[in-house]
Amino acid sequence: MSPDPPLEVTLAGAPALVVRPEGASRGAALVFHGLGASKEVQLPELRRLAFAGFTAIGVDNVGHGARRDSDFEARLSRERADQSFFEAVAATAAEVRGLKDAVSERRWAEPDRIGALGISMGAAVVFGAIASGASLAAAVAIVGTPVWRHQSFSPHERLDAFFPTALLCINSGNDEIVPPAGARELCRELAPRYSGAPERLDFIELPGERHMMSQQAWDFALDRAVAWFERFLASS
Repeated sequence: MSPDPPLEVTLAGAPALVVRPEGASRGAALVFHGLGASKEVQLPELRRLAFAGFTAIGVDNVGHGARRDSDFEARLSRERADQSFFEAVAATAAEVRGLKDAVSERRWAEPDRIGALGISMGAAVVFGAIASGASLAAAVAIVGTPVWRHQSFSPHERLDAFFPTALLCINSGNDEIVPPAGARELCRELAPRYSGAPERLDFIELPGERHMMSQQAWDFALDRAVAWFERFLASS
């Protein structure tokens, strides 16, 4: 099944890049990129998801890509970087409900067949979206943290918001930028809440891998992400 050419659209006010499968969609996956990147950077992942039969939607995080802040570099100065990062994460996470509505209105997927994949900053966005009640059917967070600073709340404090979202966390064991402890502890604390459906929660830590993981590790992570969506998004 070959994906269609990428389509640039605006969804709920956010610039997005959409890659649709050739045939009927098995569901939709919002894809959120890392710090300093853009939706275009994730085009290989969007195509991979579309090849598997999903409508893949890359979103420019707040302050990034087509809506990049004019003072982006200044925001990443040593004095402002941490606060600016989590402000953008929280603002992007707050958009997910609207993005879901826009996907449903365009009939790209039913509301209960919309999930999200996030990488680094994007993974923090995914945690925040779930914690804010976005009701994602399935979610994959790669090398991200659920522990937010400088915000009114942190996803790791809202444990009751996660179930029944099927959540897969993949982290690097030697991550020098986003240590795996935050996601590892979140999954440990969530386990009792998933006791009735333990298969819907998984944490994978890749030994020896750093934040910019090896190609082999990245291929593994993406394969697991696609398999996760095939299991919990296509059949939700």
